[in-house]
Amino acid sequence: MSKKIILFVALNIFISLNMLAQTNRLTSEQFLNITRRTHPEKTWAVLIGNVTNLRRGHDMISASIKVGMRFTNTRILTKIILKGNGKPETYMVGQPYSGQPASILTEDINKETAPLLGEFGLRPEDLTMTFLYWDFNKEFENDSVKGLDCRVLGLINPETKEYVKVFISTEYYYPLKVEWFKSTPKADEKPYRNVIATAFKTEGKLGSPSKINLYGPGWRSKIDFERISLGFTKDGIPKDIFSNNF
Repeated sequence: MSKKIILFVALNIFISLNMLAQTNRLTSEQFLNITRRTHPEKTWAVLIGNVTNLRRGHDMISASIKVGMRFTNTRILTKIILKGNGKPETYMVGQPYSGQPASILTEDINKETAPLLGEFGLRPEDLTMTFLYWDFNKEFENDSVKGLDCRVLGLINPETKEYVKVFISTEYYYPLKVEWFKSTPKADEKPYRNVIATAFKTEGKLGSPSKINLYGPGWRSKIDFERISLGFTKDGIPKDIFSNNF
């Protein structure tokens, strides 16, 4: 993977290469704060593709997905659009850089049926990676993902007490893998869901994951972003960044 700025689905990532040498000397909190604050301010991204899900005993389902993002000076704005067989399902999510909880600003779903996003094992906050702003709990032993060294941090949702183990690249300061638990895990407890980026696409100085896998006991989902557009706000923002059309 080349040393470029990486924009990880609404992950607030901006690579600061002059800090690479000292990463292992940072405290857990310092390392986490850098990951939180190395966002690519004044940039945008549009990711379009497909998401599939296969559950044990069920047929595979699929839908088209679009994720539009704007990174401002104060927060990340993300719109998620899913198109299945019926009316598009949309979510607008805001995440302040201040550490305040993410919020769903608008939501347009069919109230009479199960949310399509949930059918794929997804939640709006998952694609914005807002768990990075949860409370720090502890650091685990270093590990690696796809050959890249990672520091592994445990974070707790202060409201629901949900728990994540986040595998953050020590070179690029962004999460490569996330393990989800319903509460603080006991020794050797298995996560009930996993998220891992498996492929990336770069465009100039910006980049994005192009493939993401999600899985848990008895189910597996894949997101494949076939069309990815990235840019800096100063160069202009597409008019359809948050449009339902794609």
